[in-house]
Amino acid sequence: MAAYFAMRIETKYKNEGVLSAQNYYNSVFVMEKYKPFQADTDLILVAEGYGDVIPAAQ
Repeated sequence: MAAYFAMRIETKYKNEGVLSAQNYYNSVFVMEKYKPFQADTDLILVAEGYGDVIPAAQ
């Protein structure tokens, strides 16, 4: 599931820009059922050069 989320976020980034990718990221991980996949998704995004999509820790 994390790989799927990372792929969707990367596609948004490539096609619509960083803001769209960030909005998608936030819309997915606000849902409790997807939070268990967030850490793995973050690892994939950072490894593939899309770390700027991940919001800064608050």
